[in-house]
Amino acid sequence: MSKKLNNQFSSSRMMLSEHREQLIKRHYEVQRQEQYPRPNFTQQQLEEFEILTANSLKHQLPLTITYIGDDGTYSEATGLVKRRDSVTKYISLVTAGKTISISWRDIVRIELP
Repeated sequence: MSKKLNNQFSSSRMMLSEHREQLIKRHYEVQRQEQYPRPNFTQQQLEEFEILTANSLKHQLPLTITYIGDDGTYSEATGLVKRRDSVTKYISLVTAGKTISISWRDIVRIELP
């Protein structure tokens, strides 16, 4: 009886190449998240970020923003805040002729240069 059950489910042990690729991709993402974790900010730190971005937008002051880029590593950009959207939680930063859109959840640090 156990031999019959063992043979019945033997086809479910097979792994498709698509599944293997997804497992490798997921493993890479988990590894990257452990290497470059997203910080948990206090309410005071978030308010400080809001004040810095508002002052940059109002007085045209440059800011240096450290954020987690698309590849999962820390990136740094210095420029002027063009737009600050609190609904979609994005900041548009103008740097050297190009505009970068950065999500609030990807921001690691904001400071004046």
